[in-house]
Amino acid sequence: MAGSSDGGGRALASGVSRTPALTPLNFILLFVALVTANLYTPLAGWAERLHLAPAFNEGLGVDRTLPLVPQLAPVYLSLYAIILVTVIAYVARHDGSGLTVFLLGMTVFACVSDLFFWLAPTAFTIRPPSSGAGLFGELTRWTWGTVGAYGAFPSGHNGLAALCAVAFFVMGSRWKWVVLVWAAAICVSTWLLKEHYVLDTVGSVPLAIGCFYLARWGWESAAGRSPGAATGAPATKGRSA
Repeated sequence: MAGSSDGGGRALASGVSRTPALTPLNFILLFVALVTANLYTPLAGWAERLHLAPAFNEGLGVDRTLPLVPQLAPVYLSLYAIILVTVIAYVARHDGSGLTVFLLGMTVFACVSDLFFWLAPTAFTIRPPSSGAGLFGELTRWTWGTVGAYGAFPSGHNGLAALCAVAFFVMGSRWKWVVLVWAAAICVSTWLLKEHYVLDTVGSVPLAIGCFYLARWGWESAAGRSPGAATGAPATKGRSA
């Protein structure tokens, strides 16, 4: 009984709304988020097929001086791992509302990005002629072929990495600084793999964070909850996984 009481006390102290995370709503939101994120290819591809000039150029002098570092390809591709880790963290915390907000934030960011890709396509135009030799060079060449040059802004890698970092801070997780460094490394890798301009990061990160908090506000308003209640944010000081 004492153990049960202690566990309940820790749950109350953390202020986490313990609800199942793997709900039908969250599966639907995950599906919608993945669909809207993958509209990138057709929406950005039409501009490439028509050889349209980019709507605006985000390139700076620093973008031309930064070297190509193919060894960062695994860091760039780890975006999918950091998203998975974020979802697992919500599931482990039994924070269904928090996962809903995270997936809503992903969906809103993807929808805003899709509008840019369609109405104001941009392109990364300063890739070197070679991606380098060896395994890392092959990985870099594969990423270039997968995403193409158009659709530079907003950057999905930069924005989604930022969303994951924000999610861990809102959770009050003990791993938040680790995830922040991981997310920052993903952002830097987009510059050094010649996937994005520095200004793509400067614009995409705050845009994604804004989408997260817009989703949080909308979900809390719809659920009639006070700020922080829907995301499992700590009400008092306490450590959480």
